[in-house]
Amino acid sequence: MTLQPPQIDAEKSELDILKGIDDRDWPKIAQIVIEIHDRTRELAKRIEQLLIEKGYRCAVEQKKLLEHSGLFNLYATRAGAAHEIALPLQGGDGVAAAGITKRPRGPEV
Repeated sequence: MTLQPPQIDAEKSELDILKGIDDRDWPKIAQIVIEIHDRTRELAKRIEQLLIEKGYRCAVEQKKLLEHSGLFNLYATRAGAAHEIALPLQGGDGVAAAGITKRPRGPEV
């Protein structure tokens, strides 16, 4: 059974929520979308690293209008998943369903 993509907006508790996921449940999660509140980008890096270690490919987006707000969106998909992750547009103006994408970081498909 694969779970629907969790969307996490936990007001600075994002990493705690991810660390609370049992190891047996990670394979059930194909995609994750997280809104990260982080002025230093340190938390975003830690979350991205955790997801890469769990087998996800990640892309982090910060919209141009919010570049000094400390708000980021992280999109993650499990390597080898049957579907593609919707990656942020280069300008940070939304999510691309097709066309312009950034190369995600993490395990290769």
